[in-house]
Amino acid sequence: MSGLFHKRLRWIVVMRHLRPWGHFGLLLTQGLPWSLVAIAIHPSAGVALGYIGTYSVLRIAMTWTAGIWGLKQNTLWKKLALIPVWDAMAFGIWLTSFSRNSIRWRDAEYYIRDGKLVPVTASSAEPAA
Repeated sequence: MSGLFHKRLRWIVVMRHLRPWGHFGLLLTQGLPWSLVAIAIHPSAGVALGYIGTYSVLRIAMTWTAGIWGLKQNTLWKKLALIPVWDAMAFGIWLTSFSRNSIRWRDAEYYIRDGKLVPVTASSAEPAA
């Protein structure tokens, strides 16, 4: 799980540096946090059921279409309950990416400068995040 977290964090930090508008646009694709915000703004059983129900149906349909229908992963249905867990982790990784100025790649730390990886050295002026 740690390897997956660091790989996704590296990917999203690189995206933030190289495609900042695309990185920001990912906020629009986050269904779970938006549903929870809507419920927090108007807490009622109907709103909660409507938003969480719609989020769940759409995410399961998306996962089913890509995983089971498209990739022929017939055992994927057993893991559908993990979708909200992954979505919460993905949102947390997205938020964490704003606090990172460096990435770890193959046991070394790098900054991203002008689209290139620059090794972090002890003499670097900027501290590693």
